[in-house]
Amino acid sequence: MRYFIILLLICVAVSFAACESRVSAPNQETGPAQPPDTSQPISAEPALPEPAAIAEEPQRDVITDLLQVTLARDIVSDLLSRANVADEIYRAQLLRDDQFDPIPVDESYYLPVIDERFFTVQDIQTFLETTFIRGGEAIRRFDALQQNYAVYMSLNGELFVNTEQRTRPLTLGGWQVETMELLLKDDFQIEVRMQTTLLGIPDGTRTLRIIRDGDNWLLGDSFFFD
Repeated sequence: MRYFIILLLICVAVSFAACESRVSAPNQETGPAQPPDTSQPISAEPALPEPAAIAEEPQRDVITDLLQVTLARDIVSDLLSRANVADEIYRAQLLRDDQFDPIPVDESYYLPVIDERFFTVQDIQTFLETTFIRGGEAIRRFDALQQNYAVYMSLNGELFVNTEQRTRPLTLGGWQVETMELLLKDDFQIEVRMQTTLLGIPDGTRTLRIIRDGDNWLLGDSFFFD
């Protein structure tokens, strides 16, 4: 009996010590719940990387040698002056003899051209081929003009123009020589950058390319941007 009482007292003492230990030591695993940290915004999607900058086309060096610039400017100015004459050709605006009785040909009427630069259709063709590159846009436009409207005709050794045709200008764009910058000049080509106009309205800057063919400098198709 005494043994049983002693054993019971030992069990009670052990149980009391265990309870006291649980009360005095905080529970490291099941502590009180903490509210979520809202000090930092939560992003719904990961941040995207910044787009790479688009590389700009490098600016070409401008040639400033006075002799080279002067020679190029003279060539460009002469060719653009010839292009103005070509525009008169395309618009059938060459000087003509309005006192002459029109000649009927295939339901059209023709008057003689009295411009001393041109006496035959071949003269016009030669002028264009010594102003613009062969087979280029200017030559194609003139060939189409002749095929569709027969604007010019050679009769009895004289050049005649169709009085009933008023075609569109050679080009709607214009080049401003006074703004010219020389980019390239060698024995075979010239490249210049100039301010341009379209229908008389400023239209930015473009590069005009000129090609040498034998003894002639010729306007390339870059002349046309309309």
